[in-house]
Amino acid sequence: MNRTFKIAIIGMVSAITITAYSQTKEVRKDAYEMLTIFTTILQGVKAHYVEEKDDSELIIAAIKGMLKSLDPHSAFLVDKEVDRLRESTTGKFGGLGIHIIPDTKTDTIKVIAPIDDTPAQKAGIESGDLIIEIDGTYVENLEYEEAVKRMRGEPDTDVTLTILREGESPFDVTIKRAIIKVPSVKSEIKNGDIIYVKLVQFQQNMTDDLHTQVAKLQKQAKNPIRGYIIDLRNNPGGLLTEAVDISDSFLNQGEIVSIRGRDTTQNQRFNAKPGDITNGAPIVILVNRGSASASEIVAGALKDHKRAIIVGEKTFGKGSVQSILSVAEDMEIKLTTALYYTPNGTSIQKVGIIPDIRVSPVKIEREFTRGDYGEEQLSKALDNKQDDVNKPQSEQSIDHTSGDKKQNEQTKSLNQTDYMLARALDVLNTMIWTTEQTKQ
Repeated sequence: MNRTFKIAIIGMVSAITITAYSQTKEVRKDAYEMLTIFTTILQGVKAHYVEEKDDSELIIAAIKGMLKSLDPHSAFLVDKEVDRLRESTTGKFGGLGIHIIPDTKTDTIKVIAPIDDTPAQKAGIESGDLIIEIDGTYVENLEYEEAVKRMRGEPDTDVTLTILREGESPFDVTIKRAIIKVPSVKSEIKNGDIIYVKLVQFQQNMTDDLHTQVAKLQKQAKNPIRGYIIDLRNNPGGLLTEAVDISDSFLNQGEIVSIRGRDTTQNQRFNAKPGDITNGAPIVILVNRGSASASEIVAGALKDHKRAIIVGEKTFGKGSVQSILSVAEDMEIKLTTALYYTPNGTSIQKVGIIPDIRVSPVKIEREFTRGDYGEEQLSKALDNKQDDVNKPQSEQSIDHTSGDKKQNEQTKSLNQTDYMLARALDVLNTMIWTTEQTKQ
């Protein structure tokens, strides 16, 4: 182990010891005793393990294990792992196009969501899928980062994933790797007077892209824009700052989200400023079980302020905040430091955002059900302390057989290609009609 690494690690441990163990001599004694045990084990491995191991390799493994034991989202990142974290906020990286997490409960890798228009999404990978093998090697025999490394590779090369999906036997999917370029915002005009916006991932400059595209469509539209659909399906989150700014784009005032942790000096509240890019038009937000983290901030803010109707499935339920702490060059800790709360003071950790109107992603000719999948299924997921507050809210349902005569041809065709979006358009059209009747 080089001297620089030793100093960085010792300094980090000392800081934690002073902060967390200065309350009583008994606690401090226990900490030092456990560190002594750790040193004894380290020396034993060094002296007796069948293969020679480097000090830094063993200590890094120990730190990784410590962070992994806390919750599904805390991690110790080294070298290329740091680069991958930074890539995820820029919208360009190599791989398959899936957001994944380790599932220690099953020793597999769980898919949070495939990214739209990527090889994984086109190959049919779904939120909630379990990856049990990569090119014939069981995931349980690999470290998580090694598994990630095996899924990445040169563009135009293949990787075969063995998938376990609820209600189905394991099956193989061969996917061709590509350079993943994720546009943060996609938009178009629906039915001549509705702006549809797909928010893919909360990354840098997303809010600017949103404002630019909405302003362009507002000018291009032949008819006055009467409503907006914000599609957050399979959006796994991203930058908190962008989530706040996106929410602010549709609100004139009020709290957007608050962050509260054990260290109360780090608590924050984010509030909206005047200015609504829709000028108060009706909004429907479309979500599914792949909508997580920053997506839930936006959905929760607009729901609590009664600014939008939430349509779709219960969201993922990742209500925790991760901070990045630099330890040394090319070494960072991603640590869960707080929970975030919607404007009504509700934590959605392991609960998710409950849609106002629940719609499953079914095809019109064959309906199937999908079991709930979200943060609550993850091993060591943080508990929600607001059990009474977070009891399931009353939900409405759509009468899927009524209103067909009122649908235009574009909405009818969506029944075959995107059933959830078709229902969102139904809801929005009803909101528009109600608003216009109220003004008369």
